[in-house]
Amino acid sequence: MAGLDKIISQIRKESQEAAEKKIAAARKEAEEILSQTKLESDSACDKILEDTEQAVADILSRGRSAADLKRRQGLLACKQRLISQVLDEARRTLEQMPGEEYAQSLIKLIKKTELPPEGTLCFSGRDLDRLPSGFEKQLNDAVKERNSVLHISDQSWEIDGGFILSYGGIEENCTFDSLFDSYREVLQDTVQKILFP
Repeated sequence: MAGLDKIISQIRKESQEAAEKKIAAARKEAEEILSQTKLESDSACDKILEDTEQAVADILSRGRSAADLKRRQGLLACKQRLISQVLDEARRTLEQMPGEEYAQSLIKLIKKTELPPEGTLCFSGRDLDRLPSGFEKQLNDAVKERNSVLHISDQSWEIDGGFILSYGGIEENCTFDSLFDSYREVLQDTVQKILFP
């Protein structure tokens, strides 16, 4: 039986060695899998981190752009309010000029208007009261070279300032409100260049 014990012992030894080799190979394979998995997970984590950093950078960039747009819109709105205030104040200043100064401004405006051979100017009651005496003659002297004759209507109109030119059944609105509305864009550009050079 000693030979059998020796054979069994040899089989055990060989089995033990085979098992140890398989265990060592399995450990080596597990370590390789673990190492490969760690590389892949590190790479995936790096990619996630990179994507997250890019997403954060994109969000910040969009946020800055949106904030800048809001700031520019607010600034534009403020500029537009200031320009409108200046234009409103300019119109009020024209309407509130003293009589003689107002009359001279009207003459300048009338000279820039396309005039018919003969027409009637209609003013507000306030303007009729403050126009200097002899204004109609002064006005006609100013437009004499254009071969126009203008009359001032005794009837007052409900306008704030400026005049209505009436001729041949046509009424041309030259009130300050109408003129400021017609030339609003040009006036806004001019005021903008003055206020915000």
